[in-house]
Amino acid sequence: MSASMPGKVVTVEVRVGDLVEEGQTILILEAMKMQNEVAAPITGTVSAVHCEDGMNVEANVPLVVIDPPMQDED
Repeated sequence: MSASMPGKVVTVEVRVGDLVEEGQTILILEAMKMQNEVAAPITGTVSAVHCEDGMNVEANVPLVVIDPPMQDED
């Protein structure tokens, strides 16, 4: 999950290992004086968090990595 616009990370709502559902708020990004809830694009497990509260980020910088659930191979 990357930042769609430059801004400041207000809060990170997830940690590595957390299970998230598609549409769940994973962080709040302030851009152009507005706070935007950033939602998980898929259901899965957070495998990396590349930002922290108060951090300024540029557009298209990876912020959170979510791995989809593993599929059973039968």
